[in-house]
Amino acid sequence: MGSGGDEPKELFGQAFGRRPDAAKDPSTQEPTEPEALDVETRLRRLKRPFWIGYERAVQIRARIEDLLDTPYSDRVTSCAVIAPSYNGKTSILRNVQRRHNVLPADYQHDSSRPEIKIPVFFMQAPPVPDEDRLLDAVLRLLCIQGSPREPTEHKISRIQAVFVGLGVKLLAIDEFGFYQAGSHDRQKRALNGLKYLGNYLRIPMVIAAVEEGLNVLSANEEIANRFPAEHLPRWKANDENTLSLLASFEAKLGLRKPSNLGTEGMAKLIIANSGGILGHMHDLVRELAKKALRSGAEQIVEADLKPDGLKQIRWVIPSLRHQRPV
Repeated sequence: MGSGGDEPKELFGQAFGRRPDAAKDPSTQEPTEPEALDVETRLRRLKRPFWIGYERAVQIRARIEDLLDTPYSDRVTSCAVIAPSYNGKTSILRNVQRRHNVLPADYQHDSSRPEIKIPVFFMQAPPVPDEDRLLDAVLRLLCIQGSPREPTEHKISRIQAVFVGLGVKLLAIDEFGFYQAGSHDRQKRALNGLKYLGNYLRIPMVIAAVEEGLNVLSANEEIANRFPAEHLPRWKANDENTLSLLASFEAKLGLRKPSNLGTEGMAKLIIANSGGILGHMHDLVRELAKKALRSGAEQIVEADLKPDGLKQIRWVIPSLRHQRPV
């Protein structure tokens, strides 16, 4: 993908998370102190995704970024990020992507469209374990036309040519847990296709998967050796890392009064009502912060995390959400 200025917007969207002509968010110019912002502005800010560099996430990110420095090789080491669903796998991959896929500073104003590079190519695994579906998904993200009858070798060859032009150094595949679907033979063929793709591209890969995805990888010893696992366990209330994480959450909420989320009592209630899953913890705290802003309370208290308080924000413990009401 060179300097012709005709790079498809879809490619920009998946590579950089925005269109090349997207306007700069004016809210990024607003002051950050809660005292200087009105309620509506702070409610709007709560909708933004944000990164918290907790210890385990930073460790895994460093492991992935170390792979980026891997020279082209006939046999490269990759890794698998293993965690329960909604526990931060995608966030880590996206953070690596944002840190390394950066548009040239003068891109908007240079009519010649400077050459762009995409060191981290991020994608989601197809919903069924199928080698050709995986390759077709890559081609679609690259905005390259393909044919269902095109031989696998031709697809991989075309992908490699574009990857070299874009400077791709790492292939990150999210939602790999879907590869548990299908028969054993189909899983085996898909894994062999993944191995073949890695051998041909000669770049490391990172796979994000739930525990079942690890079971699929482990069924093939050669694949398992290429994808050593990095685990993101559930959060526990009596852990200093959890208290630190919740204190970091609180700093992002924009409330004017302290909520003391990073204390053992509050942590115990948050973990009990979220199942110790990072995404649910974030959602719960965010909904409580919205309530605190709209009511004027400007803080989250223990009563908000008790049954009556949770009813006010229509919160149901994740493990109970698929049960029929009595």
